[in-house]
Amino acid sequence: LHLKDQAYARKKIRAMLADLKGAPRAQLVETLGHQIEHQYTAEVDPLVHDKDAETAVNAARTLCIWGKAGEARARVLVLLNDPDSAVRARGLHIIGKWDLRYKDEIPWQDVVALLSDKEKEVRLEAVKAFRGPDDSAKHLAALAKKLEDPDEEVRSLALEMMLRFSAGTNMAAVQAMRMMDNADPALRLTAIRILAESGGELPILKLTEALEDGDVRIQEQALR
Repeated sequence: LHLKDQAYARKKIRAMLADLKGAPRAQLVETLGHQIEHQYTAEVDPLVHDKDAETAVNAARTLCIWGKAGEARARVLVLLNDPDSAVRARGLHIIGKWDLRYKDEIPWQDVVALLSDKEKEVRLEAVKAFRGPDDSAKHLAALAKKLEDPDEEVRSLALEMMLRFSAGTNMAAVQAMRMMDNADPALRLTAIRILAESGGELPILKLTEALEDGDVRIQEQALR
């Protein structure tokens, strides 16, 4: 990567990016971001659309490091609006791994819209894009709506993500406690797990209810 003949170096790097697959190519893209100026933008830019998730994530990160966050954002927007649900999900996965030093380039309006996508895999990735109050707190209301999602996995993940916004605070315990009364067993299970992980203690009444819950998973969690 430090060859004096830049024309030859570029030729070799272009060939490596074309020939390598999976983890090796993803590693090369990450290395380019840390060690080389952005004269390789032309080679890295299209890799945001690579089918290998790690390569795509590293390509977006590298562009951001090179001061090309706008270009990375434009590439991701194309993915988010693709008719193929797998491609939309891949675009959201990149957002979920976005370097938060460049969070102003995250297209939150599109992410929020995809919370209502017809495909479960897309909704899951949209929920995963919410990582904490620093980058997405203003969209918490939209995320809260996913507690009513028709899919159990999406509902549970939405609850976990919401509680991350208040992790380590009394608010987290209060929210989890409220969800113990939810009619959805998936949400009750998630809530009791979160309380256990945070060291929160269930009141005797709630513990008794959990032990008598109709879902055996909740009973088992209450016994731990």
